[in-house]
Amino acid sequence: MIIFISNWFFILFLLCIFQINLISTTHLPNYQFTRTNNNDLYTCLSTLLPLSVRTIYPCSTIANQNSFQYECVHFNITNLSAIHGGRISRSPAVIVYVTDSSDVQNVLVCATNLNYVVNALSGGHSYEGYGLGSTYNNIIINMEGINYININQHDRTGTFGAGARLGPIYYEAYQSDNYTINAGVCPWVGLAGHALGGGHGLLSRRHGLLSDNVLEMKAVNAQGQRAYACETCERMDYFIRTTINKHLPTAGVQFNQLPFLAESSCSDNEDVASLSNIQFQPIFITGIHRSGTTLLYEQLCKILPVAYVTPYSILYYNHLIEAEDNGQTSVYINALHKYFQLLGIRNRFIDTTPVSALNPSEEYCFVIGRQRNGGLSTSLPFTKNFPTLTSKSHKTFDNLCRKLIYIQKPKSNIVLLKNPWDYGNEAEILKLYPNAKFIHILRNPLEVINSLYLAMSHYANGIQFDPYVWTIGAPSFKSFICTERFISSLIGTKKAKKRTFNKAKNMYLNNASIGFNSIQSLPSNKVYTTTYSNLIENPIEQLGLICQFIGIQVCQEQLSKHNCVKKPFKPSDILEENRQSIIEQLNKRNLSTNY
Repeated sequence: MIIFISNWFFILFLLCIFQINLISTTHLPNYQFTRTNNNDLYTCLSTLLPLSVRTIYPCSTIANQNSFQYECVHFNITNLSAIHGGRISRSPAVIVYVTDSSDVQNVLVCATNLNYVVNALSGGHSYEGYGLGSTYNNIIINMEGINYININQHDRTGTFGAGARLGPIYYEAYQSDNYTINAGVCPWVGLAGHALGGGHGLLSRRHGLLSDNVLEMKAVNAQGQRAYACETCERMDYFIRTTINKHLPTAGVQFNQLPFLAESSCSDNEDVASLSNIQFQPIFITGIHRSGTTLLYEQLCKILPVAYVTPYSILYYNHLIEAEDNGQTSVYINALHKYFQLLGIRNRFIDTTPVSALNPSEEYCFVIGRQRNGGLSTSLPFTKNFPTLTSKSHKTFDNLCRKLIYIQKPKSNIVLLKNPWDYGNEAEILKLYPNAKFIHILRNPLEVINSLYLAMSHYANGIQFDPYVWTIGAPSFKSFICTERFISSLIGTKKAKKRTFNKAKNMYLNNASIGFNSIQSLPSNKVYTTTYSNLIENPIEQLGLICQFIGIQVCQEQLSKHNCVKKPFKPSDILEENRQSIIEQLNKRNLSTNY
């Protein structure tokens, strides 16, 4: 619904949109990512959907063996896929052309029962082709049949279907007393993604995004149930609540506003005596990215009485003291737990590291990056300007450490921290914090490069944006990911993989010697070095030695709480192709080829 502020512009907008959010299904343990046929899906859909609903299956499916040659030629995924040199890396299981919300509900019933992922396609304007699903046989719900456009001149509002295109909407609105909406310039863009925050136009600076003007919404949730959202609705899930006037990011799977923060107008007073008088000793786990810093961090946080960084402390940094003093910490934490559940966040996606509001899995750089320049970090990842601990950022770091001790109340004054971006910066950190200690972890270079490549591929070439990174990352990191994904979509799968691998390789080669030299410059009583292999093979022994180095006595029972599990190393094909070349480059730079 649109309410116009004049004959030219509008303020409020009612969107009837059928949005599917099935992120959680991608993490089910029994999900089959490859299917020889989709006949079970065909049987289910043909039973529930009316004959008037058009469905298109791949030509390899029994349902399409006798189909028209035209459809088979234009839906021959095998020939068009990137595997065979084409530009399409998506392989949908079926495309369903729905006409109303009941069709959407029926499709979701089949998707849930048969464990398929669903993508909604409105206009299809996506450089990465999200509307075509993924390589994992997604169900595509084509929304173009839900394209009604109703303009109410009495209250200057408009009601639209999710499949309506901007061009027809512009035309109908203009015909109704010269109205318009603040959307994009391409007439073929679909309304759904645009109205959920997926685009901006010439009027956006003055009137905000189209998502700012959504007044009401009808939706179908992942369980196939109809949902209704409006500004005055008292009971709405966080997903629906934040869809209304909350600047929803692209694809409707992110939230710009965390639960309960919208109602909180004040931030922590970081100058209070109760905070400034807290003394702390920072212990840094240091090492290059993907060398095992997260694993070591988790294990030590389990067995030591220390304070540590959590997703909650990052996302609610400016409200930690306020929540603690008002007895609201548990309320905020529970809200964040539910928030993660709604987004389908169970782990970090790039690995199996569990994610929860209180799980110690993240770096302090996220706090520094979010606080820089009023919360807008201008630095870019994989550059020297990425948030690190310096004389300019140490005040934020000090406050973070004191806040962690204030809210977590550990039995010691130790704050355990990690930030691989500070690898090579240890000498400077020691100048800022003379009582600091460092735990240095090394890992086989080939394993590190392989893991770096897989992580970077997830961000740059993955099937979807990572909702966890999109929640916790600074704006510059999100911009970097968008740029990388856009470049990958332009150059094609093969070149994108090679480009990503070269980045991972160079990242290790360029940073390993810098970090190692920095560690070597530290006094011997300030650093303890271990290896990933030793930690995995002899966890109790290594964790015990580290605890002795820190200065905390831990009993055998506590040490046995570790979950260090050895996983077989599975090198990627591109690593095997470049193995010898990498070893030669390591030798040339006098870097060890194994740890």
